[in-house]
Amino acid sequence: SPYKGIGLDYYFFPRKNEDNSYSYFLNFLDTTYDYLYEELDCFETIHDYIHWNIRHDYYLVIAFDEYYLEKREAYHKYHYKHYNLLYGYDDTERVYYLMGYGKTNTPVVSKITYDMVNEKSIVAEKVTRYKYATNLVTLFKFDINSVITGLYELLHNIDSSKKHANLLIEEPVTYGIDNLKILATTEVGRADIRQDKRIAFCIKEHSMMMLERLNYLHKHHYLKDEDYEHLLVGCNQIIHISGILLSMVLMNMVKEENNTSIERRLLELYEIEKVFLTEFLVLRVCMCVLCH
Repeated sequence: SPYKGIGLDYYFFPRKNEDNSYSYFLNFLDTTYDYLYEELDCFETIHDYIHWNIRHDYYLVIAFDEYYLEKREAYHKYHYKHYNLLYGYDDTERVYYLMGYGKTNTPVVSKITYDMVNEKSIVAEKVTRYKYATNLVTLFKFDINSVITGLYELLHNIDSSKKHANLLIEEPVTYGIDNLKILATTEVGRADIRQDKRIAFCIKEHSMMMLERLNYLHKHHYLKDEDYEHLLVGCNQIIHISGILLSMVLMNMVKEENNTSIERRLLELYEIEKVFLTEFLVLRVCMCVLCH
């Protein structure tokens, strides 16, 4: 939906993707990852590169050090790496239009001048490009086998991204519910979950989406009443714990403490979701028989 009059087919809130990872792109946008230094071999300046992409309906996500961006909180105070979506420009004012992820969990619209975009302010060599309105298909045929495959890959941490031509991942990452365990048991993971509320929001949304899927399968007779009621118990447990986890992370950020109970909740969530997915998959034969 339009935000402040700007209609962008772009979802800012971290959402679970086809490859079982959490990121900032939709399944139905063509997504590519470029090395900026390679792209600039084809353009005279960074501005030519940005202009070409926007003119050809690409959104660019670029990481800026906001120490160099005027009117930002970090301007000339501290170095802060922040990803921004560039969606437009004005050659008369010599500004780019940006959207970013704000403190209130909503998109924030801003402008930066051409002069601010330079070698100092750009702090990541990778750029993400989203192709606007590439897929115009509006009707999709539901396939229960796709649901089963997705659940299986989520449980067993399988990378399914190579099945989809619109998703190119160049770096090895961890897939599936093992991400919960990694967040709880590794030094980097613990530091991230304690100080980045977006991760906790992702986990919370994932649990709510699982409930939506469960309700859909029951409503359309892919699940028997008794199986639905049984799975609903586990799903509500996951939602409850993910809500507690989100609250704990937010409180931890306010108090700036190293709350070890966050890790315990993550491991609890991991074990419960593992059981939930296993039981869900046990019913796959029943689901397939019912749908026929």
